[in-house]
Amino acid sequence: MHTQLDNLNTPFNDFYKLRNKNYYLVVPQKQETPAKSSKAKKAADITATLLWFTIVGFFAYKTGLLNRKSPESIINKAKKLEDKYDKLEKMAKINQELDLNSLLKDKNMIHRLYIKTIYKLGEHFQNTKTKLGSELYNNLINSVGKLFMMPLIIFLNPFGKQETSKSDKISITIREPLSVIATFTLQGAFDKMFNIYMPKILKKNIFESDEIQKEFKENGKISHKNFENIKYNPDEAKRIFVELTEIPQEQGGLKGILTEENAKKLLTLNAFESEGYDSYWRAFDRELKNGTIPKENIELVKQKFKVVADSVGHYELAKIKPKIAMNIVAVVIISRIFLNVIHGKTMKVLNLKEDKK
Repeated sequence: MHTQLDNLNTPFNDFYKLRNKNYYLVVPQKQETPAKSSKAKKAADITATLLWFTIVGFFAYKTGLLNRKSPESIINKAKKLEDKYDKLEKMAKINQELDLNSLLKDKNMIHRLYIKTIYKLGEHFQNTKTKLGSELYNNLINSVGKLFMMPLIIFLNPFGKQETSKSDKISITIREPLSVIATFTLQGAFDKMFNIYMPKILKKNIFESDEIQKEFKENGKISHKNFENIKYNPDEAKRIFVELTEIPQEQGGLKGILTEENAKKLLTLNAFESEGYDSYWRAFDRELKNGTIPKENIELVKQKFKVVADSVGHYELAKIKPKIAMNIVAVVIISRIFLNVIHGKTMKVLNLKEDKK
């Protein structure tokens, strides 16, 4: 700020000039904003840390992670065993239909070993993706990259700035595994909790029509008369679809058109496929090519099958949408603040200077 004193040539004025440049001594005004900002930051840090530990702790408790003998843990083990043997049964069927040895009989030993190894890896990764879900699986791959690739890039990158200190490199390197802990753990907790509670909520039919809710409350199941009105209950839709094979056509059934066995074939996915709208239509197209569905009744069967496929799609979307919303609203904010807290504490413990930039 320039005043009329700038134009005065007095010893007093020259005293405040620095090397003939217009730099003047300015008395800083007292600011209280940093103190308020510091208190707000501390409150946010404490709140985010408490929320992080509360959510992860609640997830560990509800899934029986900390108590292997708890009912929750036993139920989860039973569910995993059921999924495992269901997967093995489907895999056995595929292996019977697809004989790798016969397909590779013209290849040399090294080529056969290479293809079989890739095939087994593909099975493993697909099974993992099916269990975790696409979003959590992709984040797991990203986390593995951070843990193993990022440190190599930071320390061995020939194009990095030479003036970057070792302390700065260590600080960035430490931040990556802490980021995995803060983000992936919290996201995994939310993901598993939604997998536990959302199916229970949806199977209570609270998103179905009033008529279906009333019928289910009274009888414990949905009748075939309300089959085409089902939106979010794929279990009931599949059950009734098979049941339709015993109900006459004039009553809306598929008797004489589709056998119970063929109806179950339409509802059977391959070992590598996960529950989804597209998966069921692929199963439908596959059985259509196999001649499971009579050509003259394709449209009628397709109309009934669409109820099943739609209910599966709506069910999966109803589970995924809250996860996405929670990741945006809660996981990103909480994990980011919690990451800053544990990163700062780690830097202090290691007596390293943290780059505030």
